[in-house]
Amino acid sequence: MRNDVVLTDGSGAPGAAVAVDPSALAPREKETLRYIARGYTHAQAARRMGISEATVDTYVKRVRQKFKLGNKAELTLLAIQVAWSELPVL
Repeated sequence: MRNDVVLTDGSGAPGAAVAVDPSALAPREKETLRYIARGYTHAQAARRMGISEATVDTYVKRVRQKFKLGNKAELTLLAIQVAWSELPVL
């Protein structure tokens, strides 16, 4: 399914499927994730978005809290999943 991504379930046990609902994200959180999915650093994303790096850090913190993400790998996986889910269906 396009809206499932393999993340931890908060228990530390990897492999639990967590449903990802991109509508739970604010537009700027989604934009931040799109830059992360492309491999940009927080500083690079901030420059492209015209905001401070601290603001990008805040968006990332909020996303991690919403989806109970523990590390950068999980955040990146979510970022790719969100970017993928926004592609048009052919």
